[in-house]
Amino acid sequence: MLDNGMGNRICYMCNEEKSGGIEVLGNYICRRCEEEMIRQDLDELKMEYYKNNIKSLWKNRFS
Repeated sequence: MLDNGMGNRICYMCNEEKSGGIEVLGNYICRRCEEEMIRQDLDELKMEYYKNNIKSLWKNRFS
């Protein structure tokens, strides 16, 4: 997680510099990606992308 000193950080999901959002296992997820994850239907292709990234967070944390 990178911080530019002005409160902006790099989002783990979209790789864009943003402010506001959540931290999951020490990794920042911007508000836009958080909201997209919440709105996605479980059978949508984009949800697979989010699920794989969350799995990656867990693997990186506990490997």
